[in-house]
Amino acid sequence: MKIIILNGSSRPEGNTDSMVTAYKAGAEDDLYYQAYPKKSHDYWTTLDQKIREHVSREGMLYVCDDDLHRAPLVSFRRSAIISFMKWYGNLYRKDNRIMDNQLFELAVRRRSVRRYTDDHIDNAVIDEIMKVALTAPASFGHQPVEFVVVRDKQTIKDIADCKSLGGNQIIGADAVIVVMVKLDRGEFWIEDGAIASSYILLAAEQYDVGACWVHIRNRRGKRKSSDEEIRELLGVPDNYAVLNLIALGGKGEQKQGYTEADFEKRKVHFERY
Repeated sequence: MKIIILNGSSRPEGNTDSMVTAYKAGAEDDLYYQAYPKKSHDYWTTLDQKIREHVSREGMLYVCDDDLHRAPLVSFRRSAIISFMKWYGNLYRKDNRIMDNQLFELAVRRRSVRRYTDDHIDNAVIDEIMKVALTAPASFGHQPVEFVVVRDKQTIKDIADCKSLGGNQIIGADAVIVVMVKLDRGEFWIEDGAIASSYILLAAEQYDVGACWVHIRNRRGKRKSSDEEIRELLGVPDNYAVLNLIALGGKGEQKQGYTEADFEKRKVHFERY
């Protein structure tokens, strides 16, 4: 695990002349990346990439004060590391006209997770994720999308049984969010539900929670459609339709985040095809 030491200050903005050292703890020969605020932009870009690659693999860095002798002061996930790099490298300096695209950084590290640990997601985290879901735009501003958050393990298994193929992937999740739409409030109910679901997936990644979309619309259960069986199980009225589920849990699998090299920019057209 690499550690960042703030020499002289535990606050990034506290001493802009401080040297920052990132090193690999436990190695016989510590691997040092020395970073100074006045280094060139290319230097900081390289260092930033090394840190991001490490966080993609290991999930976390520890930030320490040098007086603590490697004792962790605060643990940071990738979004915080990027903010940290902004303070110490002036990576996104205005004179370089480099934009800080935090949403992109969040989106590229989001991957679908289908295996989960036994870690419990705090209710406060679930609340924050759902707050984001409620901000999703909807057709005509009708806000027809509603959610059922299921934490009971047996109920999650029962929901899994409502989808004959692929339903068992939610077993083991710590929570399942049922995404449903009130049909008399949205002509574009599929689109409305999908947008809200996308917000949930990004919000989950922000809290390092594994998440995966599980499709329900037009899928079959044991007796009826998956939608009907889930609505019967959870007491959802007939004027709603279940579009999908989102399983949430501790990440039981680690997937490499995307990089800009993974995207085909030729698919973006301007003015005309």
